[in-house]
Amino acid sequence: MRFAWAILMILLPSSLKRHLGRWLYGWDIDPTAHIGRSIILVRHLSMGPGAIIGPRNLIRDLEELRLDEGASIATRNWISGWPLSADVFTRTLRPGIRR
Repeated sequence: MRFAWAILMILLPSSLKRHLGRWLYGWDIDPTAHIGRSIILVRHLSMGPGAIIGPRNLIRDLEELRLDEGASIATRNWISGWPLSADVFTRTLRPGIRR
């Protein structure tokens, strides 16, 4: 369902995206921040004053995306990550091997 909302949010103007993001996902977005026509699938988004996410970006599988004052993500970027709940970063050593 998050993907469906993310696709529908592409068509909305930036001001409506901010309000919908706050209401649906609990995002923290400053009123002066701008979100372009991008697919954003992150657990928490925090955008400071004047922060910008440009058009044609795909941002997904992040626990948190934080853009401070004046920060920007330009256009045509593909940003993805591993969810913290994934066990990708756990490492088991064979018995007898020390590091």
